[in-house]
Amino acid sequence: RQNMLFSATLEGYCIREFATRVLDDPFEVRLGTGDDADEKLPENLALRAYYAAGDQQKVKILLQLLSTVTGRAIVFVKTRDRIQKVHSSLRRAGISCATLQGELSQTERNAALRRFKESEARVLIATDVAARGLDLPEVATVYNFDMPGNATIFVHRAGRTARAGESGVAVCLVAADQLELLERIERY
Repeated sequence: RQNMLFSATLEGYCIREFATRVLDDPFEVRLGTGDDADEKLPENLALRAYYAAGDQQKVKILLQLLSTVTGRAIVFVKTRDRIQKVHSSLRRAGISCATLQGELSQTERNAALRRFKESEARVLIATDVAARGLDLPEVATVYNFDMPGNATIFVHRAGRTARAGESGVAVCLVAADQLELLERIERY
């Protein structure tokens, strides 16, 4: 019998402890060093930023962009509460949405992802739980309604589009207090 364990990361005590319990004399294969230096944006990615005075203006910009751009999109927000606010605004405008956050059961997550993959929902509104580890094909645009906390998270969010040689767009909706963060991400 052969046991194999595949993981995007082996960081953290619990994962490594689990691996030692289920694997005998394992052979470990790592791709990259696992540090921030390995994080790169996709080659065919276009980046855009829009300044917004506040959340109401962010919603207006997002609605305008979604009405002019075709294809599936992911809108990233910071918290579950923000998901509900953005979801309500988009639904009122007639845009079909699914939501994804960490507190959902696996059945609820699968249902949301199925709706998005099968184009029942054109927009997926998500926290950073969707920033890595999910295979979401044909995502045309990633919107950062809320800016990520650091450049590494930005790279993972932006990496949901422009995959496998396709092109894509990552958009940041930036408030005045986030301009410095945008500059740090640009330098990164």
